[in-house]
Amino acid sequence: MGNKDCKEDQENDFMDEFEDWHSRQYSDDYRFGNKTPFFVKNPNRLIIGILFLTIPFLSLIVSIFLDLGIGFYLFFLIACIPGSYLIIKHFRSK
Repeated sequence: MGNKDCKEDQENDFMDEFEDWHSRQYSDDYRFGNKTPFFVKNPNRLIIGILFLTIPFLSLIVSIFLDLGIGFYLFFLIACIPGSYLIIKHFRSK
């Protein structure tokens, strides 16, 4: 009989600990206090825009030197639009 009482106490302790953990997990202090280090509140549009321009612009320069044709030129120019848009948006917001 003593073994059964001990097992029930262990199960009750586990359930109490689980309920405490579950209430902490979904509390506002837990959700808003434990953000990851990569959480960015205000993104820097200038840096992101420059990064979005780097690869298409370098590819455009290489395709011009290799004389790949108008299709490649247009493709890489169109690929530069998102980066240009972010840079323009950065300077307009100031």
